[in-house]
Amino acid sequence: MMRSFFLGTHQSAAVRPATPVSRAEAVCIVLLAVAAAATLWWRWVGYQGTDDAYYAAAAMAWVNGFPALGIDHWSLRYPVVLPTAALLVVLGRSVFSLAAANLLYFLALMIVMYAGCRRFLGWPVAVLAAGSLVLLPAVVVQGTYANPDLPEALFAIGSFWCFLAAASRGGCVRWLLLAGGLAGLGFLTREISVAVVLFYGVLFLVSPQMPRIRYLVLAAGCVAVVGVQMVDFAVRAGDPLYRFAISSKHDAPDRAAIARAAAGSGRMLDAEGVVSAGPVLTPVLAVMVSQKFGLLFWLAIPAAVLIAVWRRVPAGARRVGLLAGWFGLSWFLFVALNAALLYVVPRYLMAVGVAAVVPAAVALVALWQAEWRVLPALCVAGFAGSGVLLLYLENTDPLHAEHLLVQV
Repeated sequence: MMRSFFLGTHQSAAVRPATPVSRAEAVCIVLLAVAAAATLWWRWVGYQGTDDAYYAAAAMAWVNGFPALGIDHWSLRYPVVLPTAALLVVLGRSVFSLAAANLLYFLALMIVMYAGCRRFLGWPVAVLAAGSLVLLPAVVVQGTYANPDLPEALFAIGSFWCFLAAASRGGCVRWLLLAGGLAGLGFLTREISVAVVLFYGVLFLVSPQMPRIRYLVLAAGCVAVVGVQMVDFAVRAGDPLYRFAISSKHDAPDRAAIARAAAGSGRMLDAEGVVSAGPVLTPVLAVMVSQKFGLLFWLAIPAAVLIAVWRRVPAGARRVGLLAGWFGLSWFLFVALNAALLYVVPRYLMAVGVAAVVPAAVALVALWQAEWRVLPALCVAGFAGSGVLLLYLENTDPLHAEHLLVQV
């Protein structure tokens, strides 16, 4: 019988011993590191003068006047602002220092994805999942300048893996506190991360994975992290809800008006750069027809269906892959249905893409193990080729004209 590439199929993750790193896995890890370094160097942005200018200003406010009380929603996103401020102090004031925090977040995302997949699914799945992130413009480019998208996705998927670790131990308090704390950090990064809490809420109702009373520990971890900022605002601003008062006034999108404007101008893309097809279909097209995600969802959706119905997928791998799929779907629906507060932009959906690589990798490894080698090989080659092409098409110098003027 062929040795299974999957882990955790027949025994509890809580009692399974650590698997040593094989020579093949070590080679793959080195190749992943080289590929990540190459794509980051190739598609480096550093500074683009849009939202990252606000994060830079907020970080400088902390450097020049610790502790600084932010006056806009950008400056209140502490997981972006505070590491940037610290790196400006440590590394000096430079464009690289402004982007360094997100570079570290990118590396952390790679490590967390690899470790989570390896722990529950085996190293071949981990290699494919982490390798997919290296080829996603939505992930790679966001790792080269200051923005909340990458840390938000990191905290979200980190919370997911910690939750699974807790569930595998019957509701381990330590892992649940960490899962809740990471969800809280995601919320402090951007309020869209409340989608993680909604995901846990659905699990609590329909498939708790552990005694429901343990969800109180999960909630405590989240509340503790968010509560620290609320106490800070209560002391310094006199209002524990200071953040919410500012963030609630940030955007008032009208998706129908955006679609009408695109149709009236005869353009295929709306003002956010998404294929415009009305309020209902535009969120779908934002992930299915997007330079940021490429072929990912064309692979991930059939993959989720496959692992749900194909009996040759081990039960443990099916469970984890489908939970990751439901995690991504919860996030997508939260953004898609929140028309009154959120624009439809691919970067708001980065966590969906990060979660989607898990069922895609599970299905490809399952097909390979079943000796259906041609199909997964073609899928990997097609995804990699399209990823390189889409990375090539990425505009990594939005200040090109300004740079030319400086040179002159």
